[in-house]
Amino acid sequence: MTTVEASVERSELVAGTSLWADAWKRLRKNRLAVLSVLVLLFLVAACLLGPTLTRLLWGHTFDHQNLAYGAQPPSFFSHTLLAGKLVQAGGGRLVVRTPLGDVEAADLPGADDLREGRELTLVRRGIVYQNVDGFRICRQCTAIKGAVSEGPHWLGTDFHGRDLATRIFKGGQVSLMVGLLAAVVSATIGILVGAVSGYMGGRVDALLMRFVDIMYSLPYMFFVIILVTVFGKHLWLIFVALGAVGWLMTARIVRGQILSLKEREFVQAARSLGVKGGSIVWRHLIPNALGPVIIYFTLTIPTMIRQEAFLSFLGLGVQPPNASLGWLINEGANQMLVFWWTLVFPGSMLAVLLFGLSFLGDGLRDALDPQMKT
Repeated sequence: MTTVEASVERSELVAGTSLWADAWKRLRKNRLAVLSVLVLLFLVAACLLGPTLTRLLWGHTFDHQNLAYGAQPPSFFSHTLLAGKLVQAGGGRLVVRTPLGDVEAADLPGADDLREGRELTLVRRGIVYQNVDGFRICRQCTAIKGAVSEGPHWLGTDFHGRDLATRIFKGGQVSLMVGLLAAVVSATIGILVGAVSGYMGGRVDALLMRFVDIMYSLPYMFFVIILVTVFGKHLWLIFVALGAVGWLMTARIVRGQILSLKEREFVQAARSLGVKGGSIVWRHLIPNALGPVIIYFTLTIPTMIRQEAFLSFLGLGVQPPNASLGWLINEGANQMLVFWWTLVFPGSMLAVLLFGLSFLGDGLRDALDPQMKT
């Protein structure tokens, strides 16, 4: 091997990679983080496209009520909803008379409250008609001519007969929007305040940090209640309430990073070249402090979503007929002993969303740690 070949081989062996390239390699090796990314992409696509698809395919909208249908368990079949009255036909047979025809009532249970004259609402599931209370009317019935069918409800319906899947998708949209936008706003404010405080130092640093301490001392829920009382229950109030305190920890993290970086050699070199302080902060200090900020940003999103769900659960957030996961969980909690699906599915959606974001944040934290080995 010649001297030139040996030097080339050594140069190839010591060829370096960037911090972000190493972080991407470590992130791909974290199977839980990769799985979380796939699950989150699926949930985001479902929340964005779900309401449109259910409306186009089956005519379901998140605010369409069908009180006669009421809360029904998950169903994969289209159904027909008909109002009728229990009467006696020829030969003493009991039938349910509807405006579109009679339905044989051969399988009606012998309960006293189902006697002649009782008004019923029939739901056709496949080849079976049943009362909305769950009582089967007949085993095999042909479709009544002229009856209008409605698409299936894969996750059931709520107490007002609204499609639960569509409302969960709509609630996921609201929760993701609130979580992402509130995290972006809090990260932006926190980066600016922390960078200025850490770089300027002195009285500016003391003044800004005392302001942060004052904001930390505010009772969060009282602050939200006062805003709701004064301005009413609006979605933008959630952004104001979450953004008012969400940037405080980011500001402290950025300030600590700037304090450790501003005396480094590359900053001193920039100062000696006459670079202005604003350019040093924007072009040198903030980019080098983004690692911890990105980690905290990914962990802030589930925190914001959880706080929005908590506010909506208390009735201080999103108001009906709009939906959010917190409001759906509140409705389901009031009915869970009878209609279990109204709580299980929204709660599962929120839990999977929060778990996925938390696992992704943990994966990014490990991947962006320069002390981790590839």
